[in-house]
Amino acid sequence: MYQALKKVLFISLLIVAYSCKNKQEKNIDDKLIIEYNFDKFIKFKNHDYIYKTNENGGFFTTSYDYGITYDPKGGNDFGNLVTYLIPKDFLFFKNNLDFKEFNDTYHHNWEKIINKMSVKEIKEYFDIYVFFIDKKYLIPTPNADSPNKEKDKHDIDLYQYKDNKWLKLDTYSGLKEENSNQYEWKDNYIQKVCKKKQEQFFNSISKLKIDDFWYRSYYKLFDYLEYNCDYEIIIDKNECSLIDRSLNDILVPYQSKDTLFLFHKKSLGMGAYNGEVNLPDIVITKVNNLYYIQKQSFLKNRENIKEKVYDYGYLEDK
Repeated sequence: MYQALKKVLFISLLIVAYSCKNKQEKNIDDKLIIEYNFDKFIKFKNHDYIYKTNENGGFFTTSYDYGITYDPKGGNDFGNLVTYLIPKDFLFFKNNLDFKEFNDTYHHNWEKIINKMSVKEIKEYFDIYVFFIDKKYLIPTPNADSPNKEKDKHDIDLYQYKDNKWLKLDTYSGLKEENSNQYEWKDNYIQKVCKKKQEQFFNSISKLKIDDFWYRSYYKLFDYLEYNCDYEIIIDKNECSLIDRSLNDILVPYQSKDTLFLFHKKSLGMGAYNGEVNLPDIVITKVNNLYYIQKQSFLKNRENIKEKVYDYGYLEDK
């Protein structure tokens, strides 16, 4: 009898230890606080990140359909959650540019890069946010598109990975019929963070100097299969601008050795044409006193451009 009791006690301790591995419970002021560890969901099985943009910048997310849904057998014994990665510094995009490997789907290149990164690298480069609905608020729906649905009244908790731990930032308490309000709450928060990052980025690079040889006008006329198109980039000490047909946008330059990266000041991460990604939109490289221009729309339409593209882009017209 005594040995059987010891065995039951031992098994109970193992179950408790396993449960505490991914979450910790502690009492503060007689209130039960559950601290979750979402590390395993940063890279979780086949849930790849997709790249999205809004008017305030770009981010990666797992929210293409339902995010990562509650599935105890599949390793998710927490609940429903959606992960967002927002670059700590938008120079992440600059650091991963390689024009020799660009393909026609420019933004998919970023997805390929992010999905190959380790958890350690993601933590280093990104601010990580998780919108989380605890399993206690979920009802199984085995015959529906999603394996579960929220109860009429449920909470959505927002967590951030910061200072080597997961911090709970906010909670949205609402009813199921208020889904539109929930989406607005999530979207507003992500936009607010992106906007802050964008402002920090421009404030930092606007104070940096570039070499004097960049101060000039760059002109490029393309002979497309159906029509001609000209672009002009003007860089002086007061302002940097792009004149592209009807578009006239202010650009912010950032120099890295003999390469100049030009970011759209109005909408970092949001394309000037039909929501295309432009991080950065234009890159100018100087090689042996020759200037090569690369632009996202050039890449996307290069099969229609008769001119030869070099390793560093298209040679500037004299």
